[in-house]
Amino acid sequence: FFLALYFKLKKLNVNTMKNTLTKIVLFFQIFLLTGCHSEKINFEKISIKSGVEGVVHYYDKKTYTGLIIKKDSKSQTIFSVKDGLLDGELIKYGDSNIKILIENYKENKLNGNKYIFYTDGSIYEKSSFWDNRLVGEYKLYYPNGQIKRIAEFDSFGKKVGKWKKFKNT
Repeated sequence: FFLALYFKLKKLNVNTMKNTLTKIVLFFQIFLLTGCHSEKINFEKISIKSGVEGVVHYYDKKTYTGLIIKKDSKSQTIFSVKDGLLDGELIKYGDSNIKILIENYKENKLNGNKYIFYTDGSIYEKSSFWDNRLVGEYKLYYPNGQIKRIAEFDSFGKKVGKWKKFKNT
């Protein structure tokens, strides 16, 4: 398909080619957005049960797939669930709708980057996880954005070496 499209576009002039490519890109964007739609529902409509995999989310007595919004008096958390398990990005907002936490999950386990923010939105902590284990570089920050501490963790989640500490200037 793409090869045939390439040869057709090669015969067209530059303006026609740009218009055709723009239409193709828009088509794929619309296709992806409509094909990947998932319903957002309030946390109160979700039932939670503990299982072998950890917490499992149910909606209408079936394992739930989609976005969940959990609100309380001081924060709002939005997270993705696939087959009842945390899977994707979790974002927690504090006062004034400022992000205070971003985590990434795969099958109920922390996997990927994790960010914790001060209440003003500046970065407090930056870390990475694999299969629920802290791995790689771990950084703590002062409120002004300067690095406070750095540590390194191996693939088993064990700290390698000593903390590197920095003074706030």
